[in-house]
Amino acid sequence: GKPPGRYAPIMTSRGCPFSCFYCHISEEKKTFEGREIGRYRTHSIERVIAEIGRLEELGVKKIFFEDDSLFANKKRAKEIFERVQGRGLSILNVNGVNIINLYDLKKTSKHGKYFVDYEFLDILNEAGFNQMVFPLESGSKRIQEKYASNKVHLEKMDLLELMRAMSDRGIKAPINTMIGFPDETEEEMKMSFDLSRKLVEEGGAPYVTFFHAIPFPGSKLYNLAIEEGHLDRNFDPDQMNWKNPVMKNTTVSPEKIIELTDKAWHEINSDEYVARRLAESAGSSHRVAV
Repeated sequence: GKPPGRYAPIMTSRGCPFSCFYCHISEEKKTFEGREIGRYRTHSIERVIAEIGRLEELGVKKIFFEDDSLFANKKRAKEIFERVQGRGLSILNVNGVNIINLYDLKKTSKHGKYFVDYEFLDILNEAGFNQMVFPLESGSKRIQEKYASNKVHLEKMDLLELMRAMSDRGIKAPINTMIGFPDETEEEMKMSFDLSRKLVEEGGAPYVTFFHAIPFPGSKLYNLAIEEGHLDRNFDPDQMNWKNPVMKNTTVSPEKIIELTDKAWHEINSDEYVARRLAESAGSSHRVAV
């Protein structure tokens, strides 16, 4: 049979303009020896185009962008992806897309609503972008503001319209949602489940993954967890896995969080997707669910 096409990762920038509690960048924004190692900085457009060209010479047809914030400089991103149009590439991003960059912030409705940037989506589509993660983070405005840099403005963004626009262009946008912040209530978790369900059932999102908020060392969430007694000081880092809540003394107990997320994951995702994920996870040492 025909051999699979080659694929390769590429990283064109480092750092991020945002400072979310669960991300290592939140602490790296602090000055270290006179510089902020978490600040956003980029490779030149010419360097990026040259690297993509070199990958093509090696037979690569599928490229994974691994930037922490790929579209932070939108003008730069537009030029890069306009210049690779027509090359027959398949482009994916598995991390590093911020939903706010998919709106045209220069235009707002009389009610202050953001407009989806259809032109930008068209550029991405024509460049070969066929999958990017949709980082919903949370369906709760309070959680967004406290933990996620308030970069998803739930009251200003029509996320269903955006998801439909991406689906219409053949851009698969699986949803990532975080559950289980220390003071997150069951009602706030339900907001995330309900919005995720709407984006799958009405927007065409292929599936949703629920990540348990993990206080990894080096993040603001870790510092908060230690200070407020959500994590033992002699914690076992090997237990830190997005499939399992590791914080204790949370508003919703870890056991209840598992029950709620498992139930929502099975209800929202298609039977076909659930069956495939369970088959892929068979034999895993981690709890099979999200």
